[in-house]
Amino acid sequence: LMLGCLGERFGCTRIDLYEEREPDRLFQTCCWPMNGTESREGVVSGLELPFQVFREHRSFVASDQVVFRRERPELFAFLAPREGDATLLVPLFRGEEWKGCLRLDAPDFPEVGYVSESCKVLSYFIVSLMERRDMMEHLRELSYHDQLTGAFNRYALDEYEQKGPLTEPTGVIYCDINDLKRMNDQMGHGYGDHLIRQSYQVLTEIQGRKKIYRIGGDEFLVICEGLEEEAFHQKIEALNASIMEKGCTLTVGSAWGAAGEEVAALQERAEAQMYQKKRNFYDRQANEQARRMAG
Repeated sequence: LMLGCLGERFGCTRIDLYEEREPDRLFQTCCWPMNGTESREGVVSGLELPFQVFREHRSFVASDQVVFRRERPELFAFLAPREGDATLLVPLFRGEEWKGCLRLDAPDFPEVGYVSESCKVLSYFIVSLMERRDMMEHLRELSYHDQLTGAFNRYALDEYEQKGPLTEPTGVIYCDINDLKRMNDQMGHGYGDHLIRQSYQVLTEIQGRKKIYRIGGDEFLVICEGLEEEAFHQKIEALNASIMEKGCTLTVGSAWGAAGEEVAALQERAEAQMYQKKRNFYDRQANEQARRMAG
C-alpha cells in the first residue's frame, strides 16, 4: 500500500523494495505495480551497491543509463531498468544498520532531491513495517512448531487436515515412544526429553524435516506425500532398521491411501496398528517378567 502511494504521488513507473534478509543476500520482497514482475535476488558483495553513498544516508541516482551500465554493470544487470528511465535507490536503515533499499524508476517530479528526502523520511516507517512483518512471521513459526524438537505441532496438523481429501498417494506413520512416563519417573525428565529428541532425529533421517508432527507428549505423526504403496513400505522398513540401529524405543504404525482419501482416516488406521503393536510389546514384557519370576 505504501509503495503504491509513493508510486502514484511521484509518478513512478515502478517501485521495488529490496531487503538483506540473509547475510550478503539481497531479495526483492515487494513491488509496485503488482504486474507479475519476476522477483530477484543477488549477492550483495557482487552488486557494487553504492554503500559509501548509503552510509552517508544519501540516495543514489542513476539518471544516465550509459554511465550507470559502464560504472556498475552487475548492479545495472540486476536492476534491469527500462531504457531511458532514471533509477533512484533510497537506503533503508535501522539506526546505523543497513536493512535494504527502495528502488524508484522514472519519478515524474521536478526535484529528484525532494523525492529522495520524502522517501528518507518514510524509510523509518517502512523499516518498522518490515520488522513488524518479521515479528509476525516469527510468532507464526513458533505457533506451528514444537519447542523441544522443532517438529510441527498439533495446531499445524489440524490446519493441514483442513485442506480436505488427499490429492496424491500418501502414507501416514504413527509413532509412540515406549515407557516414556516410566523413564521420566526413574531417570528424570531430562532423560525423557533426550528420548523425544532422539526419536525425532530418527524420523528426520527417513523424512527430512518435512511433515513431521509431534502430536502428544510421546507421539509423532509423519505424512509422506507423493509415495506409491511399495515406496512407502520401503520407507517403513528403513525406519524400523534405523530404530533398531539407534536403540530407540519407538513403536510404529502405518497406513497408506490413494488420492481422494482423508488424512484423518489414514491417521486413525495407523494409530490403531501402532496401539496393537504396543499391546503386543507390553504383553511380551509381561510374559518375560513372568518367566523370570517363575524360574
